[in-house]
Amino acid sequence: MLLHRNLGAVAALTEEDVARYSLGGVLIERFGEGYRAVATNGRALIVVESPSEPTELPAYGLEFVGDQPRAIIPGEHFASMFAPRGEGVAVDMKSGAVSMVSAEKGGIVRRDVKTLDGRFPDYATVVPKDAPKFTCEVNPIRFLDMLKCLSELQGDDEYERVTIEFREPETPLVFRGKTSHGQTLIGMVMPLSKSKEAAP
Repeated sequence: MLLHRNLGAVAALTEEDVARYSLGGVLIERFGEGYRAVATNGRALIVVESPSEPTELPAYGLEFVGDQPRAIIPGEHFASMFAPRGEGVAVDMKSGAVSMVSAEKGGIVRRDVKTLDGRFPDYATVVPKDAPKFTCEVNPIRFLDMLKCLSELQGDDEYERVTIEFREPETPLVFRGKTSHGQTLIGMVMPLSKSKEAAP
């Protein structure tokens, strides 16, 4: 199985120290002609579905002998295989282990990793299937910048809580919070206009 180079980002949502051992890994499974990657720490969830594998990516000489349809790969090993300038990762899923190969600046890197035991959470049951009340499109960087700003202003676990207000689809999203200094925080992020192409 060949994985796109951006997939290493999902490992950020794995949990290192939890009672449920399987939460420490990224679930990789076959999805039609492509793949599905899932990661969760019990509080946040990311699902990436690709209808096809990256056709431009070489297999780096890896022989695909595994016949397993899915594997839970430890998050730290998974992330380390995706070099910032790499092309992607080739994965062979065998019983109890995976072989991962990628190209980095120093050459071809291969890692054989024991997969995690245990049952991965049934993520399909928590993904909403009913229609949303309304949707709005936001630039993820601006959204993240606002949350980072609020988090740094709060700087205290007791007050690390933000309320996000939604009104109409193309009106600003409003962020509200408080700090231990008695400050009131109000932030706003404009959604992307649906009539214009989303800009970076």
